[in-house]
Amino acid sequence: MNGHEISVSLASESAATWSPRARPWLLLAALLIGLTAVITIWLSIDRRPAEWDHANHLKRAVDCYRTLSEPGHDRLKEILETSSFYPPIAPCAAGVLYFVFPIVPLTAQAVMLAFLALGLAATFALGRRLLGEPAGLRAAFFVGTAPFVVFSLTNFQLDLPLMAVVALALYALARTETFSRLGWSIGCGLTLALGLLTKPPFAVYLLPPLLWTIWRVGAAPDRRRRLGRVLLALLIRGGGAPPWLGPRLLGLPMQISERSFTQAAEEGKAEALTAEGLLFYPRTFQPQVGMLVGPLFLWGLVALRRERARVFLWLAALGPLVIFSLIQNKNLRYTLPILPAIALVATGILLFQLEGR
Repeated sequence: MNGHEISVSLASESAATWSPRARPWLLLAALLIGLTAVITIWLSIDRRPAEWDHANHLKRAVDCYRTLSEPGHDRLKEILETSSFYPPIAPCAAGVLYFVFPIVPLTAQAVMLAFLALGLAATFALGRRLLGEPAGLRAAFFVGTAPFVVFSLTNFQLDLPLMAVVALALYALARTETFSRLGWSIGCGLTLALGLLTKPPFAVYLLPPLLWTIWRVGAAPDRRRRLGRVLLALLIRGGGAPPWLGPRLLGLPMQISERSFTQAAEEGKAEALTAEGLLFYPRTFQPQVGMLVGPLFLWGLVALRRERARVFLWLAALGPLVIFSLIQNKNLRYTLPILPAIALVATGILLFQLEGR
């Protein structure tokens, strides 16, 4: 082989090595690096103090840091009792970082970026599993570039971490293959417990596809064995959450109802079943997900009708959206965790066109 042939061969190998199909993780890493640069620049310019929930969660992060740094008391008990509604995972993740990095906004937002990295990876993996690698990669980019996701990276809230854990739980649920695989059934139970410890409304996002999957278990020839794995996953879910959730279990439904309706009425928000209330999310849908994803999502709902994963994705995207449309308290943060499923549905029209169907 002469020198020219060697150089051509090396170039071909290099092109194959760096192709999107061969190295999708590099593209996702590049996206995350770009978002990190944007957020770093923004936080260096924006000097406004944190407000409302953003400020409360930052305070809880500092409280967690101080609790962990002071000896001579029951640290775990104090951390678990800090809030009656919000779990400690995200704030204490920032609190742990404060042992290494300064207590500044960028340190707290590094936690949001880490959760976004998890969300992008889980969205890509779920899309690759259900629709193929190109669809998964596009969906991850749709999520990472969604306007409200980028905005959420500038605030320390629990909804972005919740989005990441919802995407991870959907992936674990899909990998159970209707609870035919023991290992992934255990993994599904662990992600369900993690979701409840990230933010209590987690169950709303997983309930529609989970119930549909359990219903499919009933039609399987080995349903008794699979139902045992469903029970195992639910027991793991229940066993992982009690340290924080247990003492609050009876009071949480009342708190959720209070926030969903009573507080919303006090803030002057439109009643739940009025035209103004029902149109809130349709009117804000495109600004939240992006100019491209909005119409692609509507087309994708139809384009996915021939895909095996259609019901799973339809329920994951539309089920929580309908539920949150029926409560009075409306906020784009509440529909942020649905974005991975929305992005995957939006890739349906592209998949449909590429395959010529």
